Amino acid sequence: MPIHIRLRLTVLKLLILLGLLTAFNNTAIAETTASANSTSSPTILILKKYPTTVNGKATQLFKIVQPDGTWGYHGVKGQYFDVIVKNQTGQPTAIHWHGLILPNDQDGALRDTVLVLPQSTVKVQFDADHPGNWMLHCHMLYHQESGMMTLLTYDGVKVPDLQ
Repeated sequence: MPIHIRLRLTVLKLLILLGLLTAFNNTAIAETTASANSTSSPTILILKKYPTTVNGKATQLFKIVQPDGTWGYHGVKGQYFDVIVKNQTGQPTAIHWHGLILPNDQDGALRDTVLVLPQSTVKVQFDADHPGNWMLHCHMLYHQESGMMTLLTYDGVKVPDLQ
């Protein structure tokens, strides 16, 4: 087997092992005792593949959407950030949140990336006190290059017109 394939398999095995070691802490990684007085339901962000055609060839790309197809997350400064990330891709993903540091009550380490195993769910909760327009994407380059990215936006923060 070529060295580059063995290296990729080794990296994938390490990611899966890391995921298994942290799977029991995934909920705790992103939860905090911040003001949990929000009565609204959490926003669900689904990581999934979708079929498409590129240059006449069938392929699959990735996207991050809410159940109704809404792209991304929209919040309000100071509002409790309550999101459930569901990985429906069948592959481990490493979701990276720009502009946010995820609290971790387990060991005090600050994180901005959360591993989400295949067919699993991670709950992310904290006070949204760092408003802006931020990117949310997978840190696995194949996923990122294939579209697994979106925006986190907040009321009162202008989103640039990209058209």
